Formats: sequence, structure tokens, C-alpha cells
Amino acid sequence: MPTTATSTTSNADLITHPVRARVLVALMGRALTTAQIARLLPDVPRASLYRQVRRLHEGGMLEVVRETPVRGTVEKVYAVRRDAGGISPEESAAASPADHLRTFATFLDTMATAYRAYLGGGRPVDHPSQVTMFATPIYADDAQYERFRESLRSLLDSFPRTEPSAGGAATRRIVWVASVPDPADPGTP
Repeated sequence: MPTTATSTTSNADLITHPVRARVLVALMGRALTTAQIARLLPDVPRASLYRQVRRLHEGGMLEVVRETPVRGTVEKVYAVRRDAGGISPEESAAASPADHLRTFATFLDTMATAYRAYLGGGRPVDHPSQVTMFATPIYADDAQYERFRESLRSLLDSFPRTEPSAGGAATRRIVWVASVPDPADPGTP
């Protein structure tokens, strides 16, 4: 029977922990047991992994989508809650510059950890369709930038976010997006 839990822990506190951030990335678009997550994150000690999964569940970021009896115990299958959201505008507005930097550093570290794991898998990194990295400036007022963000969300929403049914040829890819106002631009707020 699917269950959920909630807590007063802020989303920012939940997702800026390096192991919890990696668990969320591992679970995006799929449902896994803690043992399956552990196989995806072999460098994380099991006790720590179980503790962080429990914190994410208690904080309302994860839900139990299935429970299966296994050898006298119950194995839980977790997924990221559809309504879990990220850091709210109110939480963001109340955050200090140090809090914002911690959030961004966790984002970058989680992305770098995923890329290290990709490289460690022996895959060819010179295959152009496997990894895309670029940075480009855009000039936009607030209204134009909001239209850009909405267009990007719409584009991403046009792709499946969950595993295809058995036999699908789709490859799971994590798309990382960051946009930062240029501090060297005199028009930066």
C-alpha cells in the first residue's frame, strides 16, 4: 500500500545534502528499492544511504509506491513525489547568500559526481551524442527571461520523465540546467 510522510524540514535542507541530492537524481523518473539505489551509489555506505532515504521520505520528497513482502520483512519501493517541488520562492527569498551558494555547490557537485560515474563506466566520452556541454549568453529583460524559462520547461516536459515500458530503446539522460546573471554586466540586479 503506497504511503507518504511529511515533516517540517525545508526542501532546501533536504535537497542540499550531497547524498540526498544523489538519491533524488537516482530516483528521478523511476521507482527503486533502497537496495537498488545502493547499487547505483556504491560509494555511499549502506547505513548512511538508508538514513538519507528515510529523511527524504519523512520530509515528503519521496513516497512509497509499492511494498513487497521479502523473507519476513517488507521491501519498500520509493519514487520522487510528483508534488515534491524544489525550493519555494519564499524559501529562496529568505535564504542568505551563503545558503544560495550551498545550494548551487550541491547542484554542481551532484552533477560532477554523476559525470565521474559516467566516465568510470568506460563509456567513450568523445561520442558527441552522449554528453552535451555549452554555455552561452542571452540578453533578456525579466518578461523575456520568464518566457525563456517557460519554453525550456515546455520543451523538457515534451519528453517522457519515467522509464519506458519493457523493450524501449530510450536512454535515461539527466539534463542539468543552470542560469546565472552575469555579475560583470552593469545591468545585473
